[in-house]
Amino acid sequence: MTTTALADEGRDRAPGLAERLAIGVTPARLSAAAIGLALVASLVLLRPVRLAEAMLSSAVLSALGFGAERVGTSVLVETDGARAGFTIASGCSTALLAAPFLAVGALAVATGRVRPGRAFATLAAALVGVVVVNQLRFGIVGAAIGWFGFRTGYGQSHVLIGTLVSTVGLVVGLAAFVLAMGRARTVEGDDPC
Repeated sequence: MTTTALADEGRDRAPGLAERLAIGVTPARLSAAAIGLALVASLVLLRPVRLAEAMLSSAVLSALGFGAERVGTSVLVETDGARAGFTIASGCSTALLAAPFLAVGALAVATGRVRPGRAFATLAAALVGVVVVNQLRFGIVGAAIGWFGFRTGYGQSHVLIGTLVSTVGLVVGLAAFVLAMGRARTVEGDDPC
């Protein structure tokens, strides 16, 4: 049989499993799936993320002279000769704050709006920003507890300042993220309209 005859013969048969699985698999779709997996993993692994956040927060507060220690997902500081602190709850975790960035990133890559490389670079910057803003919030809460005691320090810093820091940080970060992601199209020659 000649090469042409083999090629013609191959056209008549149904695609095999490998060929069917390969249809539509692109680097962009794989990247979008990877980002989506990172989103799911961050939520499934919420407790380890919270433990890591508590460890980082206690290290930063200790370096600043607050004698902090981590107990599970709680961070305790010295105040009025005792120890008091805060627990990093699921709703306060970086994992939840990062979820919108990961979701937008996955959708932008899946729809072909953004190149995977640009998405990964922008996501990396955004996720570092989320961690820094959240640690700043935890630091403010821990420092306020150390300075003013638990009742006043936690109440004022968590409710007023902490919520303001995380909300402003998240809104500004998400806006910057969407603007950065929206600057480039993935396919050359795409009509932007």
